[in-house]
Amino acid sequence: MILVKEAVKTLAIIVVESHIKEDAQLAHLNVKEAAQELVGAVADKLVRELVGEHV
Repeated sequence: MILVKEAVKTLAIIVVESHIKEDAQLAHLNVKEAAQELVGAVADKLVRELVGEHV
């Protein structure tokens, strides 16, 4: 019975750790996407300003 409890405990830890890792990967992707959007928005603004100066 103790062996079964330890096995269940170990499995639960593995499941929790995998969820944490998955959440971290999703968070990283969200940060990466947000950074890309920010860079794109800044680049668009700079282009509009530069084009506007030369028109």
